[in-house]
Amino acid sequence: MGAYAFDNSMWDVWLMLGFGVVAYWMEELGYPIAPLVIGIILGPMAEENFRRAMIDHGGSITPFFTRPISLVFMLLIMVSLLYQWRAMFRKGNNS
Repeated sequence: MGAYAFDNSMWDVWLMLGFGVVAYWMEELGYPIAPLVIGIILGPMAEENFRRAMIDHGGSITPFFTRPISLVFMLLIMVSLLYQWRAMFRKGNNS
């Protein structure tokens, strides 16, 4: 009822049903659902702000590596990816 009441559209109901099926199968296969929800909510905002940053700096990606805050985030991303890669590599060698 909530999906239909939002916009009086059956499209919203079918969309909700589709995402419910996806979430059910993700749960059955052991994938966490929270990252999907966060990605759906924050994705459009991140894309809009990325586009704005690219326009402000003439298409150059250097501000993402030269500004202190963005540099810290880039380094944290790289460290977390390397940590996950190392964990997967070690797990592969032990089996």
